[in-house]
Amino acid sequence: MKRVRRFYWRVRIAWLALCWVPRFNLGDRVLCGGREWVLSQGRNAPTWTLRNPDRRVESFEAHEEEFTKVRSVSNYVGSFRSGWRFYMAYWFAIWVAGWKIPPALQPGRSSRRERRPRARVIEG
Repeated sequence: MKRVRRFYWRVRIAWLALCWVPRFNLGDRVLCGGREWVLSQGRNAPTWTLRNPDRRVESFEAHEEEFTKVRSVSNYVGSFRSGWRFYMAYWFAIWVAGWKIPPALQPGRSSRRERRPRARVIEG
């Protein structure tokens, strides 16, 4: 039964990773202003940081509407691979085995090490 579940989630993750292909992802090659750039940061979506693929020093920020994704097999494979790695690294184990709470996070337990009580200073 576990093999069936693993197979199901791998197929599902492949489908989810395919959904990443038309979107912008880190490391994608894009065209902006007639030049090819690489997406290096996208934390302020829809504004991305573009860098020169040859020189890392040259970079600038651009809105998603100002650039287009380069249509190449390597670019599409890279987007698929990004999605596949994301879901396999962070979600596959949870979806297959179910969520198991680590002992440190169980109710009634502290996630930090137990601390010793501080010594009292008796002034005399």
